[in-house]
Amino acid sequence: MYGGKITGNTKGTVVGQSKTSKNTTITINMYGGEISGNERGVYVGKGGTFNMSGGTIKDHQRSKGVDCVGDFKMSDGTISGCG
Repeated sequence: MYGGKITGNTKGTVVGQSKTSKNTTITINMYGGEISGNERGVYVGKGGTFNMSGGTIKDHQRSKGVDCVGDFKMSDGTISGCG
């Protein structure tokens, strides 16, 4: 993700295997943009990788911003105002 906005979702953003699916590994790289105003934030499932090198994760209703079972690395950006 190099820009843009993910907002207004009821399920949030899933990276890797969700609690209900049998997906295999996936890697998401976030260099900018915004993930905000969702019911839940980012869920990094088993086998998933979320690399955050910029951008903003904020204002989710029922999440700390990023919930991890998989791998989350943050080298830049902000996470704020999450439930």
